[in-house]
Order: sequence, then C-alpha cells, then structure tokens
Amino acid sequence: MTDLMLAENSLSPEEALLFHQKLWVLLEEAAKEYTNGESTSVSSETAQKLLTSVCFVLRQYLSGSGKTARDLLFEDFSEAFEHGKKSVLKLCDKVRAQWKAACSTAPKIPSLALSETLKGINEGFYHYNIDLFSAEIPCTVTYQLMESVPESFLGAEYLSEYLERLLLENYIVSRFDPKALRRLLIRISPFYSEMLINLCETALQNAVGLSLLGKDIFGLEITFADREKLSDIFIGALDSSVILFLEKAAEKVCDALGFTDVNSRGYVIRFAKSLLPRIKASAESGMRGVFI
Repeated sequence: MTDLMLAENSLSPEEALLFHQKLWVLLEEAAKEYTNGESTSVSSETAQKLLTSVCFVLRQYLSGSGKTARDLLFEDFSEAFEHGKKSVLKLCDKVRAQWKAACSTAPKIPSLALSETLKGINEGFYHYNIDLFSAEIPCTVTYQLMESVPESFLGAEYLSEYLERLLLENYIVSRFDPKALRRLLIRISPFYSEMLINLCETALQNAVGLSLLGKDIFGLEITFADREKLSDIFIGALDSSVILFLEKAAEKVCDALGFTDVNSRGYVIRFAKSLLPRIKASAESGMRGVFI
C-alpha cells in the first residue's frame, strides 16, 4: 500500500492493530472533510487515494523528525498529521525553487513536451491539495527523463526528485553547442520539437560514442565511418564486454563534463549502460539505432 504501511512488519500484532485503529480515525476525518462533513463513506477508489495521502503525510513527519512508526504509536496521529503537512509545505517551497531553476536553465532548444511540463508544474502549485490528496501529482508530466523517477515517490516528493534530475540534465545539455545538438535532432525528425524526445539523451548517446572512439565528445557528430568503427567494436562482443566499454566511455564523458560527485557520475554511467539493448539490436546494421 505504502512504505509506511510496510512498517507493520516490525510491529507486534497488538501494535499493528493499534496502528490500524489510529490510522482509520485519520482516514475517517479525511473522508468527512472530503464530503464537506456530510459523511465518512466514500468510494473505494477515493478511500485508497485518501489513505495513501494520509500515509504520505505521516511519512513526511517521520522523515523530518527522525522517528519510526513505533514511535508514532505513542503520539497523537492528528498532531503528527498536522506536523507532516508542514513538512509537505516546506517540500513545496523546495519544489518552487527547483522549478524556477529548471526554467532559467532550460535548453535553448525548442521542446513542446518540456515547455508544457514546466508550465504544468507551475499551474499545479495552485491545485495541490495537501490536506486530502498530497500523494497525488497535481500536473501532467510529459517530458521523459533519461532515468525515470521511481513510482515510490509521490506528490511533491515526486516533483522534487523529477526537477532535481531535470536540473542535472539541463546542465549536461548546456555544455554542448545548441546548433550542433539541433543538427542531431533534425536527423531524427524535422519536427523533433513536437516529439517526446529527451534532449540530454540525444546529446549523451553521441558523446558516449565519440568517447569510445577517442574523439572530442563536444563535437557531437558521428560520421558513417565512425559508426562502422563502433560496429566493429560491438559486433560479437559479450554483453559484459559491451557494458565495460560503455562504462569506461561514460567515465570519460563525466570527466569532460567536470562531474566529480557520485550522483552525477552515476546518472551518466547508468544511462550509458542502458544503451546495451539498442547496441545489440543495431550493431550489424550500422549503429543508426543508437548513434545519430
């Protein structure tokens, strides 16, 4: 149901029962507020959303206070819930700051999906219901990241993690010449700006290929002859060897980008290693399925 509910595994049967009883009271209060005080009866779908959001808020409280689910048993759930909402509000402030940074660092390359996503996040601030549906994402996110945010992230927590990753991707894109990147995108389609294309992925995949060839990653362009050389590297290679090649190439890319922190380097290296299936599928057909 939620990771908070999983805490029951560490509780005794009696404690788990008490936990459920206290949680049920909060759920009834939420249902009553949802129906404007008229009833505590709601549809099963709405009840699930309310329960997920109640647990999400309580988890924010536990995370901020350093307490455990067992500690919560000896506290007033309603007070803990109110403290949790304050934590969610602080998280919203962080999301707003991240959103502003994401807007100011957005690539100078047209992307309808990215612009609509940033616009939607801004509008979502006015629709985010912290009291009842804090676990819901109050907007539509259409711009896909190189590495998706796990489904375990909810509400403002999801948006914060999404924007954190987007900021990293924006920085990576900023290191490449916009004109060179546009040329690559046009090779994919003249209408690339209207497609669900990740701008950072487009730049990085060619950068990884150039790194493998020992060439300047910022040049971005991979020629027909370059693709033939890359095919020679990958054809017949074991998966473990391909992964090793990609990892070493990605590390060189990270060095060129100036990344020294584990998170940024890990993000780039994981992306490079994710190219394995596409490389296997296109190694014998000129590598056009990977390197543009």
